[in-house]
Amino acid sequence: MSSCKAEYWEVIKGFNNNILLVKDDEGEKILLAKGIGFGKNPGEKVEKTVKVDKVFAMENIQNKKNFKDLINHGNEKIIGMCEEVIYMIEQELGEELDEKIHISLTDHVSFAIRRIQNGEEIQNPFIVETETLYKQEIEIAQKVAHIIEDTMGIEIPYGECGFIALHIHSARNKGRLSNTVKFTYVTNSIIEFIEDELDICR
Repeated sequence: MSSCKAEYWEVIKGFNNNILLVKDDEGEKILLAKGIGFGKNPGEKVEKTVKVDKVFAMENIQNKKNFKDLINHGNEKIIGMCEEVIYMIEQELGEELDEKIHISLTDHVSFAIRRIQNGEEIQNPFIVETETLYKQEIEIAQKVAHIIEDTMGIEIPYGECGFIALHIHSARNKGRLSNTVKFTYVTNSIIEFIEDELDICR
């Protein structure tokens, strides 16, 4: 007797009105669609015929484990916001990003938000280099910053856009930073070290 796949997803968790964590025979997935999470409770069913903008599932085993830990212990509001942000980034770029950004960017944004809320200063000594090398990523990162500001009610410093831009760049390159940015950062660090040792002011 052959078994047929379920024609619905079962809701595990709703992160906001537009993001749902669901499961089916193939495992857990993120659904993104306007209003899809409104009023949904765990255990409810979502028919697979419903129109969604994106269905996302982790493929890598380690990424899947890390993402599950993030979902179980992270801030639901931030996770939902970051899933919408990642979708926006992919639409802006017209390409699919490396799946690890769902973990790395969410982790980074969560940490940055905590620091800002605690009144800690965020400094980015490489913002000029990042602007020069990754203009498109910086422009998108500024849009990301506005979304975070509107969602969380905080002000994102411009230096933070540089860090977000690097996450975007990394995700466009299968999770790796290009040698260009690595060499730039290493060179900058060496110069700063020498200047400190010789007490030279720029």
